[in-house]
Amino acid sequence: MLALKLALGFLSLFLAAGRAQTATAAPAFRVETFAGSSLAGDGGPATGAQIGSIYGVVADHSGNLYLSDTDGHRVRKIAPNGIITTIAGTGAAGFSGDGGPGTAAQLNTPYGLAVDLAGNVFIADLGNSRVRRVAADGTITTYAGGGASGATGDGGPAVKAQLLGPRNVAVDTAGIVYISEFSSHRVRRVGTDGIISTFAGTGAAGYSGEGGAPSHAQLNFPAGLALDRTGALYIADSQNGCIRKVANGTIVTALGRSPEVTLLTPTAVAVDLLGNTYVADLSNTVHVYSPDGKWTLVAGNGAPKFMGDGGPAKDAGLAYVHELAVDLAGNLDIADDVRLRQVNPSLRIATIAGDAYQHSIGDGGPANAAQLHLPSAVSMDSAGNLYIADAETQRIRQVQRSGIIGTFAGTGNAGYTRDGIAATAADLNSPFGVTVDPNGNILIADSFNHRVRQVTGGVIATFAGTGTSGTGEEGLAPAKTQLRGPRAVCGDRSGTVYIVDTSNHRVLRGAPGGNLTVAAGNGAPGDEGDGGPARLAELNEPGACTVDVRGNLYIADTLSHRIRKVTTDGVIATIAGTGKADFGGDEGPATAAVLNTPRGVAVDGNGAVYIADTANNRIRLITADGVIHTVAGRPFAGFSGDDGPALSAVFN
Repeated sequence: MLALKLALGFLSLFLAAGRAQTATAAPAFRVETFAGSSLAGDGGPATGAQIGSIYGVVADHSGNLYLSDTDGHRVRKIAPNGIITTIAGTGAAGFSGDGGPGTAAQLNTPYGLAVDLAGNVFIADLGNSRVRRVAADGTITTYAGGGASGATGDGGPAVKAQLLGPRNVAVDTAGIVYISEFSSHRVRRVGTDGIISTFAGTGAAGYSGEGGAPSHAQLNFPAGLALDRTGALYIADSQNGCIRKVANGTIVTALGRSPEVTLLTPTAVAVDLLGNTYVADLSNTVHVYSPDGKWTLVAGNGAPKFMGDGGPAKDAGLAYVHELAVDLAGNLDIADDVRLRQVNPSLRIATIAGDAYQHSIGDGGPANAAQLHLPSAVSMDSAGNLYIADAETQRIRQVQRSGIIGTFAGTGNAGYTRDGIAATAADLNSPFGVTVDPNGNILIADSFNHRVRQVTGGVIATFAGTGTSGTGEEGLAPAKTQLRGPRAVCGDRSGTVYIVDTSNHRVLRGAPGGNLTVAAGNGAPGDEGDGGPARLAELNEPGACTVDVRGNLYIADTLSHRIRKVTTDGVIATIAGTGKADFGGDEGPATAAVLNTPRGVAVDGNGAVYIADTANNRIRLITADGVIHTVAGRPFAGFSGDDGPALSAVFN
């Protein structure tokens, strides 16, 4: 999630662009973060934190809970007082940091977690094909896996072995670590001497070996792991639809594949101190199997949606259960998509972490301390207020000239609320675009509502789109024209509005008070038509637009990997990109350069064109002589470089 704020780092470049000169040499920029931070609620109550999908949860003996913020590439800790912090991960996907503090290290899609009696936290760092360990002093190291995906190394040091899809981990009281290798259909064991071996599974997918040695049995995509107080290991053998148990050197099916208990792709298992076994599968429920053989519903009514907090757990809706854990107080912790929910011993359920972006973290404070999630467009009004399309929080945020951020439109709920109400009370649905017209109205590309909304005097209304996805005929009034997933909106000084009707592969034009006509794109995905009428040309999921002072329209033709220009007489041409998705061409003609999925474009007063070369993690500039330059970013994704040269900064 940290990396998502980088879209706002582009802002300083766009502001500086207005001062760019027309010399062929590219101007040198510095970069700073204007809005957005990596805090994601750290230091505050876990119930107000913003967390991505949670694929791991574990409790220690001191009452701390640890969870994998998998989408956010970090591991977080909830103290007994309910305060959340990060113990590992910067928020940017990658691999770095061994030997240093976990908070400065990079993880890549962390999944399952385990904690030993000494307080060491083990992380299945899935995307890095490693298991990492965060010691009690906060230092992170690699515990198993050399970084290459594979299934070799048995009998040697775990840190030199290859792992294939390390998904979950467990650690017993002796300090032995078990790793479920999802993609190699087995469970590996790392002894206290650091030597790795295969504990269960042959490496071939299947179901066999009942009553025999676990290393001779076949597993089929093993997922969750759990240990009981006797040291028996439970394996969620997901594609075999069962829970396998290994005890005293023998593997058996403990649950599933029987008329009494049917499991639908079980992925999570937990065992409490009394020997009760909890299982979650794709039925959106959690059941418990007691030592006396009773199979009982604990949580979930089968509806795949979030509901029911404060009531009986069995009546609640679970969105998507990824993992389970039981703490020493007997609470059942459920990693339910983007929330961590807890079932207490009275079998009532509540959310204890994650707010699904219902709160706008940072409103009323400095913009660079606020939390953003997929900021995708920015625009500034004549008073110097900045508007941010904060798409995944379903909001438009406003940063005042003073640097204070607030919510301008949206409630945090993805949906549609009637027009004619306060913009802050209206639901939006993935608002990817925003612009300010000459009269100070704010126009929002409300993408998945298939509308463009307009905010005037704080009140929201529909400017264009019927709300039904479709391809509207041209010549109709904006509010009567069907749109399909519009991702951007821009305008010129006269008040003419351009709508990037993304999934219809076109850009529409509306003069003040007039009907909509096609400015570019014939509706067929492609990149043909240069040199002819723009309305007859092909576009391929265009993602952004801008207009220069002369009225020329520029389009980020995203999946054509080009920037197109439409002159005032309606002729289209490619000004950057060859159609190939790659990187190349700096310091040469922009028309011969290679872009990769450009999603942003801006033009300064001198006609210099700035490009968000998105999949290349760079900002590129076309100077007045048609030459392209990289002015910010490096060849890889991440976050670094604030307050330094933009060419040394890393974007994502």
